[in-house]
Amino acid sequence: MSAITATENRSLAQAATSAVQGAPREYLSFKLGAEEYGIDILKVQEIRGYENPTRIANA
Repeated sequence: MSAITATENRSLAQAATSAVQGAPREYLSFKLGAEEYGIDILKVQEIRGYENPTRIANA
């Protein structure tokens, strides 16, 4: 898993500043391996459930 980019880091800092200034925000949080992430809920387009992989013959 790659590290957080500078843009993402600034975005997180701005979100934290907004929360401190009294503007409540909602986040979708999720885990990938041992890492935990959060994203502004307004940027989420779709939430999909897990699907089993499809087997391909002779692959």
